[in-house]
Amino acid sequence: MIIDKKPLAIVEALEYIKDLDDKPVLKEYFNNFVKIKNKEAEEIRKKITSLNSPKIRDEHIVKIIDLLPKDSESVNKIFLELSLSEEETKSLIEIVKGN
Repeated sequence: MIIDKKPLAIVEALEYIKDLDDKPVLKEYFNNFVKIKNKEAEEIRKKITSLNSPKIRDEHIVKIIDLLPKDSESVNKIFLELSLSEEETKSLIEIVKGN
């Protein structure tokens, strides 16, 4: 039964997985790809949401949390279907660097 459908960053998905020690392949996947703690991911999500940009959707926020882009080129790869202004890109990079 699906209760809610929303995109989750990899670190956020960890909350929903029980007994990770019993799933070695899944545990290895998370160990390889989770770069930050859930609290940091929540903080990034809040800061990006507070920008109130209609261009930045939940799917983009999740990718930003997963990839933690460090430069404008990396940010632009997340936003392939639209273009962000230089100011918007710079804001996202600052948010990621701040955590």
